[in-house]
Amino acid sequence: MRIFITKFLTIALVIFASCNGRQESLLIEAASELAQNGKVSEAIEVYNKIIGINPNNKIAYLNKGILLYESAQYNLAVESLTKAIELDPLEGMAYLIRGKSNLKIQDYVAAENDFKSAQVSQNTSYEALRSLGSLNLMKKNFGFALKYFNDCLKISDTSSLVYLSRSSAYYEMGEYEKSMADCRRVLFRNSDNWQASVVMAKNLLAVNALDTAKNYLEKARKIAPEATMMNQVMSEYYLIIGEYPLAVAFAEKGLQSDPNSIPLLLSKARGFDGLNKYNNANEIYLGIEKIADSIPEFHYFLAKNLMALGDSATALIEVSDAIALRSNYPEAYSLRSVLRVKIGDFKGAIEDKEKARGMNLWKKENGINQTATLNSTQSNITVAPTIQSNITGEAPTATLPKK
Repeated sequence: MRIFITKFLTIALVIFASCNGRQESLLIEAASELAQNGKVSEAIEVYNKIIGINPNNKIAYLNKGILLYESAQYNLAVESLTKAIELDPLEGMAYLIRGKSNLKIQDYVAAENDFKSAQVSQNTSYEALRSLGSLNLMKKNFGFALKYFNDCLKISDTSSLVYLSRSSAYYEMGEYEKSMADCRRVLFRNSDNWQASVVMAKNLLAVNALDTAKNYLEKARKIAPEATMMNQVMSEYYLIIGEYPLAVAFAEKGLQSDPNSIPLLLSKARGFDGLNKYNNANEIYLGIEKIADSIPEFHYFLAKNLMALGDSATALIEVSDAIALRSNYPEAYSLRSVLRVKIGDFKGAIEDKEKARGMNLWKKENGINQTATLNSTQSNITVAPTIQSNITGEAPTATLPKK
C-alpha cells in the first residue's frame, strides 16, 4: 500500500544537502522509493546503512525519524530527529515531527517547545502554528489556541481544518455565534463537510435551537453514519429531549468505534440514569473515575446518580468537586443546594440557590441551553475523544527529503 510521508504536513518539501559520495545519494534515493511504496521497515534499514557510512548525514536521521513517526515508533522517532537537530539546529521539519512524536507520547512541554522551534523555517511555520493551536486547545488554553489559529489564517485563510479548530475554541469559550460563523465558512466551501455540521449542531444545542441542531445531525449522519463524534452529539441531543433509549443506543454505536470515549461513556451512563437504571449508570461512572477526575461534568452527573441511589453524603462531595473545577456551573450549585437541605445546611443551601439563580438568569438572557452538557476538550487531556480531536483533515502531503 502506498504510504504518503508525512500525512499531516501542509506543504511538499524537498531539502537539498550534500552527501558524502554518490553511494549515499543512491541509497537515499532507494530508501525514499521504498518508503513511497510502503516498505517502511526496509527503508529504515537503508537509512541505518547510510548512517553507518556517514554518522553526520542529517537527511538520513531526518527521514528515518519521519518514517519512525509514521509507523508509530514515537520514542525512536524522537531519538533520530534529535540527532538531525544536533547536526542542523535550523531544520524546521525535524522540530515539527519531533513535536508530533512528543505529543503522541504525551510529553506536552517538549511538544510545545518543538512546535515553537519549528517556526524557524518558513516551510514548517504554518503547520507548527496549527499544531500549537491544537495543543493549547487540548490543554484548555483557549486564548492561546485562538491566537495560533488566527496566525494560521493570516498566512492562509483556505484551511477548513483550521476554521473547524478555531470553531472548537470559540465553542469552549461560550462564543457560540463566532463558532457557528466558522462552521458556516466551512460549509459554504463544502456543504458535505459532516464535521462542520456536527460542530454546528453542538453549538445549536447550546443555544437551545434543538430542531435546527437535529437537521444538521441528520445531514452529518447521512454522510458519516459510523463517525464517533456524530454519534456522541446525537446521543447528547436525545438526552436533552429526554429520549433516553435513543441516547443510550447512539452512545453504544459510538463506543463500537471508540470504546474509551469519555463523552460517549458519560452519555450512556446519563441515559441509564434517565431510564432509572441507576446501578448500571453507577458502574460506568466508577469505571472511568480515574481518567475523568478532571472533568466537572463527570462529578456533577455522578453526584446526581449517587443522590438517586440514596448516598447524599458522597453526592455532596462529588458536586462540590464539580464546582471546584468550574466555578460558573449553575446546575451544580442547584444540585448542591438540594443536597445541603438534606443534611440540614439551610444557609449553605440558600447561598447555592442564589448563585444558581444568577447564573441561570445570565444563561437565559443569552439564549444558552439550561441542560448541562459535556464540553468537548474537557476530556481531551486523558483520552482525547472530542470535537477537536475528532476533527480530521488530510493536509497536502510531503515528500521525504532526498539529498
